[in-house]
Amino acid sequence: MDAFERVTSSGTSRSPRRTEPPGGPAVPGVAWWTIVSASLAPLALVGGWIVAGAQQQGDYSAVRQSISVLAGDAAADRWIMTGSLFVVGCCHLVTAAGLRPLRPLARWVLALGGVLGIGVALFPQPVDGATPAHLVCAIAGAVVMTTWPLLASSRSWPWPSVLSPPVATVVALLFLALAGWLGLEALGGSGLGLAERVMTGAETAWPLVVVIALTRPNGEPERRGE
Repeated sequence: MDAFERVTSSGTSRSPRRTEPPGGPAVPGVAWWTIVSASLAPLALVGGWIVAGAQQQGDYSAVRQSISVLAGDAAADRWIMTGSLFVVGCCHLVTAAGLRPLRPLARWVLALGGVLGIGVALFPQPVDGATPAHLVCAIAGAVVMTTWPLLASSRSWPWPSVLSPPVATVVALLFLALAGWLGLEALGGSGLGLAERVMTGAETAWPLVVVIALTRPNGEPERRGE
């Protein structure tokens, strides 16, 4: 029981408000290294597809062709994108371990997203078509990362407003719309690569938003019961 709880339980407090001193994190308990892993994930993803794309010969198009092509068996220097996907997956695992204030389900789901990302790297796209394992990891990973903003949200004080359920719902719906766009392009559109990059880039960056929101310094006291 902290000092606030002892005071209120003894009946000597005049108000149910709780004030946090400025300068500390918005929500205590987040491991300091989560900002490193959460920042590295989108950097590794974007950097990977830029560097790997530059190594391709012929008529490779980042707008038309997927990221999986860069890590596929037919790609030149496929280890670049494969390594990038592996790093992204590991970063999600590390970030999930450090986001201790989140409910356990949210942390496990983010970790699952990391495992599925590693699966995409371990089961490359063949020269023709795609393996079932690759498809399962890619599709399941997209579903997991689309729903994760909802799991990371909370109405509890002092949860930042950017991580509130209404905002998380909007973000999840945006991710769902991007997934729908990707699905349409996969049926024969000419912008599959662009749709996939926008969706995966946004979903990979959201854990960084969560970490920043939870660890931002308090500029002024926040009160409970207002």
